[in-house]
Amino acid sequence: IPSVACPTMGQSAGAPTCAGRDWNEKFTDLQADVGAGFATAFYEKPYHKDDLLQSTLNAMPDRRVLDRASLTQRYPFDDFVKLDQPVVNLKLAITNDGRVYETDDRAREFEAMRHKHLMMEFSLPGFADVDMDTFVHPRGGGKVFTVFVNSDECPVLEPIIRRCESEDEIVQVLLTVLSAGADSVNLTLCHQMLELEFDKVDVLQEQEAMSQASAKIITSYLWVRMLHFKFLPKADELQKFFAEVKTAKTNRDHIVQGMRRDGRLSAEEVDRFIEGTGGKRRLGPKTARYLRMMVKKSKDRPFHVQRCDSNFQLPQFSARSSQTEAQAERDDDHTTIARCVTKLVDEIKADSVHSKDWTLLVGWEPMQVTTVAQSLHEAQRSKVTQDEPGYIRNALKAVEISSKKAQKKANNNDGQQKDAKEALTTNDVDGILSASKTMLDSMIESMLAGEMSRERFEEHFEKAANSIMDFLENNLLPIARKNGDKERVVLCQRTLADYQRYLYVWIPSKRDKVHDIEMLYKESAQMAANPKDMHPYSLVGLVGITNYAVFQGEVHRRYDLAARVCREGIAARRRHLPMDLGTSQIFNWHLIGSNLLAFETFLVVLQVAFRHEDLAAHEAVEIRPTDDRASEPQAPPEEREEEVSVASNLARSAAPAMPFACLGARDRLCLDRARAAEALPTSSAAPASSRPHGHRASPAAAENGKLRAVHRWLRSRPLYRWTEKDEESDDDGDDSEEVVHHNNVLLQVRWVDQTEQLVCKVEKEEAESSSSSEDETDPVAVGKPKEVEGVSVAGIIKKFHSKLRLSMTTGAPKGGEIDTFCLSAAVRVQHAVNGEWQQNFLAEMQALTGSSEVQRRQVQVNMLDEVGDILDSIDHGSGVLMKKCRTGDQMLGIGDTLLMEGAFQGLSIGEAMLMLVELKLGGGKDRRQGLRQAQLPLSLKFLRAMEVAPEGIQMLTSVPYAEVHPHFTGFRDMGILSVKNSSTSPVSMADMFHKSGESAMKSTKGGKAQPRRLRNLSARRNPTKAGTTGCQ
Repeated sequence: IPSVACPTMGQSAGAPTCAGRDWNEKFTDLQADVGAGFATAFYEKPYHKDDLLQSTLNAMPDRRVLDRASLTQRYPFDDFVKLDQPVVNLKLAITNDGRVYETDDRAREFEAMRHKHLMMEFSLPGFADVDMDTFVHPRGGGKVFTVFVNSDECPVLEPIIRRCESEDEIVQVLLTVLSAGADSVNLTLCHQMLELEFDKVDVLQEQEAMSQASAKIITSYLWVRMLHFKFLPKADELQKFFAEVKTAKTNRDHIVQGMRRDGRLSAEEVDRFIEGTGGKRRLGPKTARYLRMMVKKSKDRPFHVQRCDSNFQLPQFSARSSQTEAQAERDDDHTTIARCVTKLVDEIKADSVHSKDWTLLVGWEPMQVTTVAQSLHEAQRSKVTQDEPGYIRNALKAVEISSKKAQKKANNNDGQQKDAKEALTTNDVDGILSASKTMLDSMIESMLAGEMSRERFEEHFEKAANSIMDFLENNLLPIARKNGDKERVVLCQRTLADYQRYLYVWIPSKRDKVHDIEMLYKESAQMAANPKDMHPYSLVGLVGITNYAVFQGEVHRRYDLAARVCREGIAARRRHLPMDLGTSQIFNWHLIGSNLLAFETFLVVLQVAFRHEDLAAHEAVEIRPTDDRASEPQAPPEEREEEVSVASNLARSAAPAMPFACLGARDRLCLDRARAAEALPTSSAAPASSRPHGHRASPAAAENGKLRAVHRWLRSRPLYRWTEKDEESDDDGDDSEEVVHHNNVLLQVRWVDQTEQLVCKVEKEEAESSSSSEDETDPVAVGKPKEVEGVSVAGIIKKFHSKLRLSMTTGAPKGGEIDTFCLSAAVRVQHAVNGEWQQNFLAEMQALTGSSEVQRRQVQVNMLDEVGDILDSIDHGSGVLMKKCRTGDQMLGIGDTLLMEGAFQGLSIGEAMLMLVELKLGGGKDRRQGLRQAQLPLSLKFLRAMEVAPEGIQMLTSVPYAEVHPHFTGFRDMGILSVKNSSTSPVSMADMFHKSGESAMKSTKGGKAQPRRLRNLSARRNPTKAGTTGCQ
């Protein structure tokens, strides 16, 4: 064995030992592993030497380096104060999976040679007299990444740049962009390999550059392997048909006929095409509801990932055949975001071995922050590291600097010209305004939580708002007017109005400029509505309409005026029907319609007594799967079809589980409902894990048959109706079978899923004249503490019970009990007749009667079409009719309940529904083994709907829904509403809303109503927030 020089120690191989063994023995092992010739040659020259900084700089055009805070901005390297002379030699090894580690001892060197790892000796800049471990950080191996993510479909969305230390963090950033409604996603993935970090002061001292106040100091060098990818979803087959309609090449009806004849597209996809191209909203394949469904399923959406260039342009195909083959390969290679990221991480790790492929990123800091650009750069650095306070602080620093410069140059025309050339970009402005709004919101929450005194809050809130308004008035707005940028002018005027509105709501001393605020909103709205100035669906215009309407509600407390602003904004733009809106435009366009519904809606809490005999009959009905859940009845057909359409686009299924391969949308919907009903537990005592997500269980419902009966009554949705007054309704039709409106005052009634039972005890005559006895026995709320007594709402309940005792028309025997129930409903009304709606609502409730005088009746079904009408009208989980339907010469009404008698004797409601579906689809043929066969004619028995007792209804309180919407969910789904806090009873909710209404009647100076904050109804430009704004 030859005596070789130890490459690290400079001594003979026979003298030193390594890890307790003679070095020659280690070399013998190396010879056995890799061969004597290779081992000897490797020891003679084991490392590849490289001046890493200079080699990467030479590979960059004009020696312009990338800023690690933006990943897009390049700066001339010579403009920086930096350490650039090689003074440190660093020996590293790079594994096959891109992991970098130092070979600072013989054991590591030996392992690197043994596994044939690439060994490098880098010359690096640094401090000669400082330990290398203080500023050198080897990385690689998939430990740390920097990602840049954006989407071509969301140009308003600012690119997201994050430092990620796991695959899950990368996935979350991608899902954030998808939550903006994006179809495809662009990803720049930077695998961090080696980092040098320096202290800014140490660099300045080393370079003797303390006098350079405007210096930019490089504080870190980061070498990464940078790759660019594009996430592509499965192609939407409807896109080509939308393109034909957009270019007016083909009539829409002809396209629909061709789709149906072809048979390759599902009925749900055909319906989505009709919805996107017809009716009142021709917005193309994307609607707000469809985008939200896509967002919910973003984790499971299939994507294909393809490498692209730095501009995210896919490679060009030289021939059509190769492009077709590539498209076919992509169609077979779609998977979830998480799996795509795992694949990309493995790919970039294997691609990071060679340092010649590394890219240099520099981190820099200004010596002093003196310009707006430097402030925004510092804000961006804080955002990358998710330092929210630092981001806000630096963004507001930019506002301060800009305002000071504007004041100094107010009379200098040359200065104004210079400012016009250095105007901020839209993303810069959005970032500054977003940071300021975040700060104001945090101050509000701190004050409401008691963490900040009212005096301190008002002082800091006013100061922060005034600084932003000065920035807008003295900087952005003059430059925008000088440059003729109408969109920026509208943005500034609307934002000024927003901040003055904030001051009006939160600072009592600033409530003297109502007229000025309204004029700013009107001027910006008029400019945005002029098609000569900007696109009718421009984002700033849509946001302006929404916030102007919120102003009417918050400041004037005039929800009729707020609804008018929304309605006029919709009407003015409905004449222009584009099919190429961005996601932010779609979300904000839908928000106008959603707010319109909220402004026309009141939340009502009422107490209802049903006829005694009706309640007793429905109480005797057996327990059904959904009896303990009034929430989420069978979803409206249009919503279910949209969900099926989304699922069809995400992952097409070959055929349903049952042998119905060619069903229409209506039949498939019935089949899905029947399967879901059959899968529900038949007892309310079933474990929570077996219940569908989102349903709220009522513990008392399992034992209380009366509550079960009222829950079924709520699931029938009394007085629920679709009308043409619903501007943003997803259904343009009008159900002519519904109860006729009283002077068209009531437009729609939607019930809340909570019910509370209140028992009115019928005492003897002397009890009626004894107030003390009444206080002891009335009201008694099931599970309700007695502290509610004496409160004004409790007083209303007592009076109502007294009236019931005197009337004695409910059928309850004297000395017994009258069961009443506290219910809640969202009632949409016409504001033109605002004062009449309460009387009309109570009158319609009192007029609710059963479909016949006979309590139990038998109907005979003779035709399959009648079976289909019943399936379309019935709630498959409870057997309650949600709309009227006719069977022969008999009309079944809303609230009628199907009984498990006759042909359905001994079956569950789910099995009965499945029998009807199979009868409809199979014409009587038994399609399910072990299930009884239904045949025509079929006799069904129904129990008449419960009727409200005469004088058996009392309104406890009412409040505008826009003021209380954060307490509820389900508003945008157009079904039954749910209470977010299930522990809040209807009585306590009525008490809370009643007190809120009383405080709202108090006036400010001049007799004006006190302003009221409307949470989450203002518009958002950022699409990641726009999709979650509005009533939920």
